[in-house]
Order: sequence, then C-alpha cells, then structure tokens
Amino acid sequence: MKFFKDYTLLISIIVAIMFSAYTSYEYMQKATISNELISNIKKQTLLKQMTQTLIQERRSALNFINNPTPKNEEDFNNLHAKSKKITDEISKLFEDMPEYKADLIQNIKFLRENIQDAKQKYSTAFLYFFQRINSSMIESYLTAQNSDINLDLKIYITILNKIYSNLGLINESRSYISEALSNHQIVTQENIMRWLNDEILEQSQINLLPQNEVKAQIEKLINSKQTIDMLSEFSDLYLNIVSSKAHEISSDDIKKIDQFEYYKFSILLEFSDLVENKLIRDASIFYSQAHSKFIAFLALTGFLVYSVIVLFARLRLLNELNEDLSYIKEYMIKKDITPEAVLKELVATHRNLSDKYNRNKMFNGIKNIYLNKLIKTHKNKHKQNAQSIAFLKRSFLSADKTKAINTLDENTTLTYANFENIKNILDIESSDFVLNNEEFDPQILFKNILESKMGDVRDKKINFITFIDPKLDKYLVGDDNKIKIITSNIISSAISQCNQYANITVEIKTLPQELGSEFVNLSVSVQNDANTLTQSQIHTLLNSDANLQNYQEDTEFWIAVANMYLELMNSKIFINAANATGGIGNEFRYTIKLRTTDKPDIPKYNKNLQVCFVNDINAKYNSFFTQILKDFGIDFQTVSNLSRINDPKKYNMILMREDKEIQTNIKNLAMVKDPLTPIGILSKLKHDYLAHYAQDFSLNRPQVLIYDNNSIVLNMCATAFEAYGVDIVLKNNYEAMLEMTKNIYFDIIFITAQLHGDITATMKEYDRFKALTLNAKTPVIGMLSNTSSASEKDIESLFDAHIKKPFNTETLKMLLYKFIPNFKNFVKKENDLAKNREILLCKKSPIENKIFVSALEEFNDKLTVASSFDEVVQHLRDKIYGLVLVDEEIEGFNIETLSNFMETAIEEHKIDAKLFVFSNKKIQEQKSKSYIKEFSPHIGKIQLANAIRQELGHGPRGAVDTHL
Repeated sequence: MKFFKDYTLLISIIVAIMFSAYTSYEYMQKATISNELISNIKKQTLLKQMTQTLIQERRSALNFINNPTPKNEEDFNNLHAKSKKITDEISKLFEDMPEYKADLIQNIKFLRENIQDAKQKYSTAFLYFFQRINSSMIESYLTAQNSDINLDLKIYITILNKIYSNLGLINESRSYISEALSNHQIVTQENIMRWLNDEILEQSQINLLPQNEVKAQIEKLINSKQTIDMLSEFSDLYLNIVSSKAHEISSDDIKKIDQFEYYKFSILLEFSDLVENKLIRDASIFYSQAHSKFIAFLALTGFLVYSVIVLFARLRLLNELNEDLSYIKEYMIKKDITPEAVLKELVATHRNLSDKYNRNKMFNGIKNIYLNKLIKTHKNKHKQNAQSIAFLKRSFLSADKTKAINTLDENTTLTYANFENIKNILDIESSDFVLNNEEFDPQILFKNILESKMGDVRDKKINFITFIDPKLDKYLVGDDNKIKIITSNIISSAISQCNQYANITVEIKTLPQELGSEFVNLSVSVQNDANTLTQSQIHTLLNSDANLQNYQEDTEFWIAVANMYLELMNSKIFINAANATGGIGNEFRYTIKLRTTDKPDIPKYNKNLQVCFVNDINAKYNSFFTQILKDFGIDFQTVSNLSRINDPKKYNMILMREDKEIQTNIKNLAMVKDPLTPIGILSKLKHDYLAHYAQDFSLNRPQVLIYDNNSIVLNMCATAFEAYGVDIVLKNNYEAMLEMTKNIYFDIIFITAQLHGDITATMKEYDRFKALTLNAKTPVIGMLSNTSSASEKDIESLFDAHIKKPFNTETLKMLLYKFIPNFKNFVKKENDLAKNREILLCKKSPIENKIFVSALEEFNDKLTVASSFDEVVQHLRDKIYGLVLVDEEIEGFNIETLSNFMETAIEEHKIDAKLFVFSNKKIQEQKSKSYIKEFSPHIGKIQLANAIRQELGHGPRGAVDTHL
C-alpha cells in the first residue's frame, strides 16, 4: 500500500496513456479504411473508363463497317489505342490481385479482338464482362459500408451501392434482351414489365444526397429534355404493350426496349461518376485528418510514456532521499549529534581525501609521462633492431652466429612485449577500463602466445607441453589483446615458480555446451610441477589485486593483472594445488564465454597420407599429438622410436618432436618444433609434405600469388604465366593479400617492392607477411620497377630473389624452376597432346540446339547434343570430349565443374580439350586457364562451323570472329 501511496501521481498519467493509445489505434483504423476506399474507387473508375471506351469503340467499329470513310477509320483507331492504353493501366493497377487481373485482361482482350463482330455474341460477352466488374464494385462498397467510417461518406457509399445494384439489374435485363434477339425467343408481357421499369432512376436513392453541386448536377441530368423525352416515349410503348394483350411484340419493339435500357445504363454510370468523384475528394480529406490525428495521439502516447518513466525515476529518488533524511534525523536524535559537528567532520574528511587524490594524481602523471617516453623511444629502437637482425640473418651462415642472432631476436621480442604490457597498464589508468571486442582466430592468437614464451622456456630448459583444441575452428568475438595478456601472465606465473628442467603443460580447449549454441566456453589451463602452494598462499595470490602496488613476487603481479582483465569478462582465475596435478605442482585455470562467428578458411591437406608418429618420452605430449592427428582425420601409426621404422619409404611422412641431437638420413622425416599447435602440424601436412613430395606423383597445379597495387601491372604480370599450367591469384590490396595468405598455401609469391632509399616501410610489410603461419617458408620474389636503382644488399636482406617488371621470360622461367619442385610437369606442351574430335553441344533452348546442329552437320558422326547442364555432366562422366560447347544461360551452369572435367581430359588422358562458353561477359577463369574460350551467344552458323574446323585442324572457310 505504501508503494501506491508514494506513486499515486502516476495513475492519472497511465490512464491518459491508455486513452491516448486507444484513440491512436482508432484513428489508424479509420485512416486505413479510407485509404483502401480511395484505392478501390481508383480501380473502379478505371474499369468504368474501360467499359465506356469499349462501348464507344464498338459503336465506332460498327459505323466504320457500315460507312468505311477515313474519318470513321481514324475515330476507330483512336478509340482502339485508348482502350489499349487503359488495358495497360489496369494491368499495372491490379498487380496485387493476379488471378482477378488475369481473368479481367482475358475478357478485355476477347472484347477488343471481336469489337467489329456484328453478331450478337459480342453483346453477350460485353454484358458478362460488366456483370463481373459490377459484382466486385458492389462487394467493395458493402465492405466499406459496414466499416467504422464517417457518416457523410457512408451516405455516398450507400447511394453508390444502390446505383451499382440497379446497374446490375439493367445488365441482367439486357442479357435477357440479347438472348431474345439472338435466339428469336417469344417475349412475354412479364419480361416487358421487368425490362421497362423506368423507376430505377428513382430507386437509386438520389434524394438521400445532401444539397450540393453533385445533387444539382444529377437533378439536371434527370430533368434534361433528352431524359424526359426518352422516358415519355417508352412509357407510351410500355402502356401499349401491357394494356393490350393483342399487341404483337416485334423485334423492333425489343430493340427499342434495349435502347431504353442502354440509356438508363449510361445515365446511371454518369450518376456514379459524379458521386464517386465527390466521395474520393471527401475520403481524401477524411484520410488526411485521421492520419494527422493518429500521428498526434501516437506522439502524445510516446511523450506520456517517457514522462511516466522520468517521473517514476525522480519519485523513487525523492523517496530514497526521504528515507535517508528520516534515518539521519533519527540517528542524530538518538546519538545527540548536532548538525554543526557533522558538517565539520565532513569538511575535514573531504579536505584530506582531496589532498591525497591531488598528490597521487601528480605522481602518477609524472610516472606516465616518463614511461610513455621510454615506450616511444623503445619502439623506434625496436624497428632498427628488427631491421639489423633481419640483415644479419641473411649475412651470416655460421651455425653459432645464427644461434646468437636468434637469441638477440628472441630477447628483443620479449623486451618489446614487456613494454607493450607497460603500455596496456597505462591505458587502464588513462582511459575507460572496457572491452574492445573484435573478431579473431583463436588458433593463431594462442599459437602466437605460446611462441612468445619460448625464450623464457629455453632459459630454464623447461619441458613445454602444449595443446590447442582443433575443435576451436571458428572465429571468436572478444578482446583478443586482453586475452593475450591474461594467458601470457598466467604462463609467466607458472614459469616464475619453476626451477630448471621443470614441466609445464598448457591446455586450451572447449567445454561441453548446448547443441547449436552460438557461444563457446573456452577453458585455459596451465599446470607446472613446482612447489605446491598452501591455501593461504593461494588466497594471497587471488586477492593481490586489492593491493597491487605492494606485491612481493612476480607471480602475484602477473595474477593481479590477469584478474583485473578477467573481471571485465565476468570470470576469474582458479588455482588448484597438489590434487590437481597428481600431488605435485599447481594449476592455474580460467574459463570465459565468447560468441562464435564464421569458420576461417582451413588449408586443404591430403587425409589419405600414410603417416607415422614417433613417440616422445613424455606421455602427455604423445596424447596431445595423437589427439590433434585424430581430429584432423589422419590415419597414422605409432612407433616408440626411429629405430623401430624398418621401411621409412612406406610412409608419406614421419612426424616427431624436434630433437636437435638426432642425426638421421630419413628424407620424409618432419620434426615438429615446440610449442605443439594444430597450425604447426597442419603446416607440416600442407607445406613440408606437399611442397617437396606431392608433385612427384600428383597433378596439383602450383599456386602462384601476385601482389601489386596497380591492376594494369597485375594483368601484365599474369600474361607472363600463359605458358605454364599454374593457378594464379591476383591481389591489388595488401590487407586482402595478407588475409588470404593466413590460411591458403602458395608455392611462390610475387610482391611489389617500393625500395626508394629507406626500406623501413617495405621491411614492416614484409615482417608482417613472414609472420604468417602457412607461408612463412614460401619463397617470396620481390618485383622491382624497371627503373629501380635499389642495391643488391637491400634486395637480398628482404627477398629470396627479385625480378623486374615487366617480367623477362627467361628470368621468370629460371625462378619458377628454381623454387617450385618438378616444375617441368607444369610447362604446357600442346604439341604433345592428342586431338579428340568428339563434340558435346548444349544451348539454352531446343530450338537453338537444332540451329547449331544444322551448322555442324558435317560433324554429325562426332556430335552429341545435351538439353540440360545435368545431361552435360553425365555425358562428360561417360565419355572424353575434345570440344565442349555450353551456353552460360542454361540452368545450373557451373564453370568449376566443367573445368574439372577439362583438366582431367588434358592431364590424365593427354587430350587437347577445349571448353567454349557462349557468354556476353568476360569469364574470370579464362585468365588462368588457356583451354577456356568464349563465343558470343549470337555467333553466326558459318562463324561457328569455321571455328570448330579450325580447332579440329580442318582449316576455316572464312574469317573467324568468335565474338560476333
């Protein structure tokens, strides 16, 4: 009850909201009804125009038949064109009623086609046509009459409904008359009494109209001399026929009666036009008013709802303040405290806090400025170090010197990572502590994290056993930078506890979740075999973030920073001692929930490889390695050591953990470096195997990537490869090229090199590229401008080789033979391919197939015709064809499917096969696949026959232009 008492003010506003919302709904209904009414009237007006035009066109046609003068012919043609125009308008206006529109257009088409038919069947068809449209008009007005609409509008609707009902009666009478005239039936007095009802004009309830210009115009029509004379003439006829049973009803009498009915029909149509014009004007005004009121009441409802929300918040605040004041008042009375004493204490406390805050702010500002300067300086130095180390790696061949350089490289990278951590801490202090969620690949992120810790691992000679779940095969949405810091800090904590030769196991996997969920529960666990932590030590570690500045050990600091970030993700670190690791060591673990998106492109690899895995001395490492192979779907055998392998050649690949002390001559041995990751194994399956061995026994085409920011240069470079059977990918955007090389392996890569003086920019881009997983060992060729004056020293420090643009044929050939094993298999030798004279043809229609078959009649004994793309595929499966001609417009057309069949014919059967595509547009695949050619869909029969003769070596009979 107290709640209602505090918020009584809101009740009246809520009632007003309900009233306003209901009123808004009512006006919306009225606006909708009036809008539908306007739309229906427009449709009916067009149908009446069609009716009147057909009547006029019919009359004009009969005049022209009876008196074929130029004037009558011109009148008929004008009316014929007018009726066609109205027919087109009807077709557009009735698009929302497809079945009704189709029936309507069919009836109109019949009437227009038989407009000059002097027989009675036209009249019968016309009367049936009007009966159809008149019924729809009556139905439309009955619906509007029963709706919630303005009373004045209802009067007009009622009158129109009556007018159209009378028009229906007249139409029915004219149907009887038409039947009597056509079948020479006997006409009774009962028929005549129904047909000659001249009170229909009165029965249309015209008197209900309010006094306005419409009623005046209708009364003028009724009282016109023509109407009065017509009514008088036929009243006499009516009396003669009805009063005299002996009166013989002749055909002339029936025709006069038909004329009378037609006059009533015409005048009622005029009445309906006048009333509908008035109705559509009034309905438009009513719609505007209802729509405006609907918008106004809707806005009022929204404003009142907003007012209630704001007022409720303020009333609640006032209520809380009132409760606080009551509490303070009671407390002060109870403790006998004066307001003056309370104020003095508050002022003193505030002054102390303000002084402390200002002092801390000043010292933090000095610290931040100093650290930012250090970071900025170090970034510049890091670039120079990276540049120098890259140069030294190219210059020194000695193993000892290379080892020393690698150590410098690792230490530089570690130092840079430490400065990045400092920068992240500063960012926490200087900006909002929030998540910056972005899409990232978890396999690449965690691989990079594990690799960044290898320097610390080597320093302590730690046995570093890692596992990243291959089921993490989708992009995740989260703050990857913070996840990187969290995981790195936890691993650093585990390492800091260890002595030399310790064991650390990192396991990154997904936890069970609901089927079909778009979220994944990611679990990261780091275990070591260091001294077991006590419960008090665990408590200190997990609560060290409360007093971050006074940490005693590195472990406390790493855990504190990681926990700060995990709090943003609604998670925290769990530490299990002893029991988690079999009685020795500690486990650091956290779980976060992240949203999944699309799957990244995973490089293709041969799942049918014969693989042997050599066990490591560590059982945990073996279980992780074999689990990854199983998830990849690789069938493998396991041996305890290399000496157990009697015949290494029976395996495509032998995998084992890297051991620098092992000396062996086994050529297909692939050692996997620490840390163990799915990407590391995948790179062996894809790169180390396929790049060096697969081409000896398979026909996988070499993959070539060319990057240049100039599209014209790209196309020029691509033409240099026409003599080779390779697949070319062209990229003119560096980021797009970088994204593609993350998951797709290339045999060789050509990259433009802007070497003008300082090579820092090129070095930065090249470093980013070489950091990629699958193409880290791919040979990279620098493309230089023909006028480049770059020194050999600069070039050798960056690229495996270089070539100037445009490509020299011999230089390119030398590079391809040097860097792509067995490249000789992919040099096109068309003269060595056999000719196959079998032809397969498929055009988009049977008629076109017949036309082209006649053009190729001299090849009938070798010609096969298909009527669909599925039939084309079936023929290609059953038989080898030298020439395949397919129309791009056929349903199901797929250029890749056809290309596969063509390549099989060329590579496996050594057939000089060609694929001709009937197409108006440039086919993208034609750039890299020389066996694909284009024909214009409109190519002539002679040109087609000549082109086929030329391909088969017969020689053309005339000039050939395949794109005529």
